[in-house]
Amino acid sequence: MAGTRLRVDPVACDGVGICGYQAPELIRVDSWGFPVLPPGPVRPDQLAAAARAVAACPRRALFLDRKVDRVSARSAAQRSPAAANGRPAP
Repeated sequence: MAGTRLRVDPVACDGVGICGYQAPELIRVDSWGFPVLPPGPVRPDQLAAAARAVAACPRRALFLDRKVDRVSARSAAQRSPAAANGRPAP
């Protein structure tokens, strides 16, 4: 499934909880201050709040992972053989 997901590095996270204040509709903070993230992709209307939460994390433990749909990537590579080899198209 394509989409952007929130990811937390549990080792780096100190449980400050700022992310939950920046995106309360998206990130729930548990009783120790650690984020509880939604299981699926972030909706387009929530991307700005997610980006604010990522930027506000003092430990840089929160990330936005942009997933690429494999079918779309494969068809793009088929259209451009140079791109399939990791080189830019001329």
